[in-house]
Amino acid sequence: MEFMCKSGTYRYPNDIVLGSCNGLLYSSKGHCDDNTLFVIHPLRKESYELPPINIHNSYLQVSVEETCGLGFDYSNNTFKMVSVVLREHVSGPNFYQVNEGIYTMVHVLGTDSWRKIPQVPSYPITGEGVFANGCLHWLISNERYGDHSPDLGRRVVSFDVSNEKFGLINAPHGRPCGLVREQLVDLHGEVGYVYHIVNHGVEVWVLKERGWVMHCEFDQKWPLPRGVIKVLGFWNQNGDVLMTDKWKEIYVYNLENDSLDQAYFVGWEEKAAIDIRLYQISLFTTRNWINN
Repeated sequence: MEFMCKSGTYRYPNDIVLGSCNGLLYSSKGHCDDNTLFVIHPLRKESYELPPINIHNSYLQVSVEETCGLGFDYSNNTFKMVSVVLREHVSGPNFYQVNEGIYTMVHVLGTDSWRKIPQVPSYPITGEGVFANGCLHWLISNERYGDHSPDLGRRVVSFDVSNEKFGLINAPHGRPCGLVREQLVDLHGEVGYVYHIVNHGVEVWVLKERGWVMHCEFDQKWPLPRGVIKVLGFWNQNGDVLMTDKWKEIYVYNLENDSLDQAYFVGWEEKAAIDIRLYQISLFTTRNWINN
């Protein structure tokens, strides 16, 4: 399937997909002057173009890619795209004054506009919005911590898709020593929190009703290469962990045997331009939202 995607000069080509929800993927054109988002149903070969964001009759010339997320409202069976946008660039001591110049915009798929809601997150957010249990989840920005100590770990901002309110969830624990990369990931419909202590090891936690629960931890040893490892999700119902590296090689951590293996797939030629995703089959269709 071919569809509109972002320019390779604007973002890395392995970031074609910004996120997913209930089997639907979303992407964007990714040009500096165009923040148009697309929802894609790969199996049905359908796509849906969202309208541009408009505040006070002035189209925003800012990127929405880093702070958007697609969620499902179970109260009325609708999909909602949420984006936290900056009216203008904020830096320096004002970076964490999130009420100044920051807007939360919501679009219900099938309508022709976005609407501004009064709620904004407690901290700037970044990365993929992971949808689980009726809420979207983002990590707080790693650019600065403001009044939040990095020793506490990067907290998680949640957004209840039905009542459209933000919340704040503590990290599983304080930040480990060393070069650490935190990541949120969809783990079979649950929120996963990953600590990757680069070149040392990986911790995977799962958000349960009473808090974070350790799923597994393992050393970064052969066949895992040195450098940054990205967790893609669960490989199977047993909870084995699927991972990739910057060369787009695939690895699996076997939970029962506490072992690491490399997986091989046939047909990949240009791995550097591949975005690897775990995909959940969906029965929804985008045709209900297309007006033209």
